[in-house]
Amino acid sequence: MRLQIPRPTFSTIAFPLLATTILSYVPAVASLAARVSLREGFEDVSLRLRGEWAAQALLIGWLWPVLCGSLVYGIAWVSGAARFQWTAVESYGSWGPENLFGISIYGMAPWRGFAVRLLTCMLFSVVVCVQSLGEELGWRGYMLTRLFDARVPLPVFWNGLVWGLWHIPYFVLLTSGGNLQERRSVSLFFFVTGTTAGAYLLAYLRLRSGSIWPAVIAHASGNAVFVWAFNGFTSASPAWKGELYLLSASLPVLVIMF
Repeated sequence: MRLQIPRPTFSTIAFPLLATTILSYVPAVASLAARVSLREGFEDVSLRLRGEWAAQALLIGWLWPVLCGSLVYGIAWVSGAARFQWTAVESYGSWGPENLFGISIYGMAPWRGFAVRLLTCMLFSVVVCVQSLGEELGWRGYMLTRLFDARVPLPVFWNGLVWGLWHIPYFVLLTSGGNLQERRSVSLFFFVTGTTAGAYLLAYLRLRSGSIWPAVIAHASGNAVFVWAFNGFTSASPAWKGELYLLSASLPVLVIMF
């Protein structure tokens, strides 16, 4: 089955990558406009790493999707709830970060291909930080702290909800094809719910470390690892994939609450 997937080309996914990178800086620009109009400073952005917990926070942010995804998706694969199989990924088709390293998983055994994809996703997440920085400057670098300052009830919940809802317009614009309405509604529901859950981890890393960088790497690693590695090797209905992503994003919430 995997041999029926066409060989990936970078040109087919260059536009989605560029478009999402440009759009990711909309929250940063909005926060900059708010700071200028309200005559606020930039010290609270916390672009410096300091304190003994900074290195741990970066490591947690980098590894969390690998650990959570391995547990949730692994159980689904072993139990038969989802099928472990190389498959196309939304707008990116069969492309994966390994192609940037001159590696092709075309024709590899599934487990070997997944191992290569997962490792390269972790390395590529450092590059994806360029994209996630734009969002984090707005969401965790500005909006989150202002919600706390304003004493808004459940500030992290609202931060995650707005973060998820903000993605919907350009997700709709970047996805196309026939019979997409049901897939869109299902995937967007689970995505917004997942961002709401994931916001608790990012807020925890940002507030406890006193720096925005752990949230940036956690955001980038989650994007790369879940999209290309776990979803890229999971054959299931959109609802099942959404549930697996939601469960993976919710695990850190349970750990934080514990």
